[in-house]
Amino acid sequence: CNTERSLEYLKTVYLINKNIETLIYLDDKKNSLTSKNVKKKIKKISCKKIKTFYSKSINKNVSKYILKLREKNFIFSNYPGEIVRDRKLLKNKNLIHFHTGKLPYYRGSTTNFYSYLKETKIYCDCLILNLNIDDGRILFQKNFIPITKDKIFSNKYNDKIRAITLKLVLKNFLNLNSKKQSNKKHMYYIAHPIIRALALKKYMIKNKKFCRKI
Repeated sequence: CNTERSLEYLKTVYLINKNIETLIYLDDKKNSLTSKNVKKKIKKISCKKIKTFYSKSINKNVSKYILKLREKNFIFSNYPGEIVRDRKLLKNKNLIHFHTGKLPYYRGSTTNFYSYLKETKIYCDCLILNLNIDDGRILFQKNFIPITKDKIFSNKYNDKIRAITLKLVLKNFLNLNSKKQSNKKHMYYIAHPIIRALALKKYMIKNKKFCRKI
């Protein structure tokens, strides 16, 4: 889709394998700059099929198109907040998604605040989507120990570690086996502003020499 994250994914895929079977691109026309950058990257990629949908949602027309394709596995990058609700699509195709947060402990979109507060680590999981949010089978888990120059609570850092994890998954895909998530009573979802402030304070204290420079 038309996002900076998708652009990072394209760059990563291009480095690993310049020949892609199918590329499906969603463009909502809202971010023209990102759209131009994505389209430039698409032109550089050798791809047998390129299909563009001027839509923000994978549901309906896009899902119908994917179901007709012979490919089973799809690297998935959707617009924030958009949820795949097509049962038939999720049952018949593997939509491979990258989530920042160690599942099943850290769910939602603010996982970095919780994991950094609790463990001083940031996580990224690769999972196969199902109907429940952040609940699919896990293919791969990667942890990151932030260094002083990392702005770990930014969207750019999120995109970066997702792309790194994607690279590792692509290189080892044939050797990966999915596993079901364990059931945990204590899970973290959306971080309250106070939690975010505490996480940022911890990060600044730990990296106070670096933070003084910026």
